[in-house]
Amino acid sequence: MLRVLGILAALGMAVMLAACNGPVSMGASPAIKQVGGQVVGPQDVYEMSFFEAVDMALTVSKDKFREAEIDYEGRSIRVKNCMYPGGCMSGEVKPLLLRDYNTHKSGVIFLLDIKGEASSDPFEYKRHSDLFYGGIKEYAKLRGVPQTTFRHYTQEEGTFIEIAPKDVPRDLAGFVYWLDKKDNPQPYEGVYEFSNGRYTLGLYYDASDRVYKYKAMILETRTREWNAGEIKVKFNKLEADSGCLSRYFLQDKSEVGATWHVYSDGLVAENLSDGGSNIVLLPVDVSGYTSKDSGRSGNRGNSGKKSGATAKKGERTYRALGSGTAWLLSSKYLVTCNHVVDTGDTYFLRVGDDYKEVRVVARDADLDLAALKLVEGAIDDPILPLRKNSVLENGSEVYALGFPKVGILGMTIKITDGIISAQTGFNGRAQDYQISVPIQGGNSGGPVLDESGNVAGVAASIIRHDIADNVSFMVKYQFLKMFLQSHNVEFTERDSNESMKAKDIFRRYGSSVYLLWVLERNN
Repeated sequence: MLRVLGILAALGMAVMLAACNGPVSMGASPAIKQVGGQVVGPQDVYEMSFFEAVDMALTVSKDKFREAEIDYEGRSIRVKNCMYPGGCMSGEVKPLLLRDYNTHKSGVIFLLDIKGEASSDPFEYKRHSDLFYGGIKEYAKLRGVPQTTFRHYTQEEGTFIEIAPKDVPRDLAGFVYWLDKKDNPQPYEGVYEFSNGRYTLGLYYDASDRVYKYKAMILETRTREWNAGEIKVKFNKLEADSGCLSRYFLQDKSEVGATWHVYSDGLVAENLSDGGSNIVLLPVDVSGYTSKDSGRSGNRGNSGKKSGATAKKGERTYRALGSGTAWLLSSKYLVTCNHVVDTGDTYFLRVGDDYKEVRVVARDADLDLAALKLVEGAIDDPILPLRKNSVLENGSEVYALGFPKVGILGMTIKITDGIISAQTGFNGRAQDYQISVPIQGGNSGGPVLDESGNVAGVAASIIRHDIADNVSFMVKYQFLKMFLQSHNVEFTERDSNESMKAKDIFRRYGSSVYLLWVLERNN
């Protein structure tokens, strides 16, 4: 009997070896029945969006397999793996979207289709399959993704998001440098900011695409759904003062067709909103990242005209001249620096996803202070109190809130810290403190708070970094009070010795500090 079994085993091994001289099909997800390419029978689906499923499948594939890469044309994830003892396999993972007939809910299953590469193990598929599906279950459990069973459903193909080629840098500084060194830059290549501040895009020309030559990829994002390098918009052409067609991917990554009007200083989508906001792409000044004579800015469609992006509000058109920081003094009054608002004729605060117009009601060029008032309405954010204590000694910790270099760092508020370095400012100016807090262009007008969260001054100026590092100046709170009192501008002050951490100060007052856009009216 043992001899017979040995002969049978030898014969079986010979058959296995003969069969494995070439690629061996290991099947496609045996637990998932398919007829003519359609999934049939009850299916246990994961209740998640298709794009979450793609992300999950890619994450698990990279973790469990040696190679994993998205194949956009095949709408799958190409995988390859080798196990010892055993052999190698290659194939694809395909997330599949199912929609329940009755509830109209959607869910996702994963098809694993692999082939052996001269493997000597006929059960290799099961080993790799168990590895992948086990990883999916672990990931779903970790992320709290529920499962349910669909019995009557339709099958749909989801859309994969295109990724920029590997030779195109996906960070802001790298992308600008790459464009700056490009031999034949095309009009409109550059960096753009969404008017609502959600995304910073790198727009580049792709000669290999026969239809959509211009592609805008994510460089920075303030949403969870998107990642750097993913293509947000694909344009068929970009020519000044004309229209163009595009494929646009919404915040949830669903794909829609969109038409745009191309202006010399920006792009405006027609009848399209994303996440509740209309879509306007404004060019970003990135001269700080480029070589001295490159002349590169957000776009190259209007290099001979006056710089500055244009935007529309109602029937009026505005040109952006710059930005700074303002903060809430009372429900209707705010403070900034005079040099922030000494140009332009129109000023808007970015309050959440909305914009509120303000006007200058008082200014002092010597102190470099300006008071602003809302044109209409009020703001219901916490009011920043001024420091009441009379002594702020050298070495006292202070914190600056503001919007430095929004074209490079984005339109989210930043906090930096440092100390009072000296009781006087540049050339001994008595109205200023010297501070070690790192501030940049765009911080101007922002509040500098003491350890109790009271306004100790207004960020005003710096010494150039090629001369000295971290030498900044702020207008003292005592002079700020005098300025406000002399112009009958209401404010509050607080005498507090409460010690707060930076994160607590940011949580309490971050929402009361605003990006201030400086504009001039074109019509």
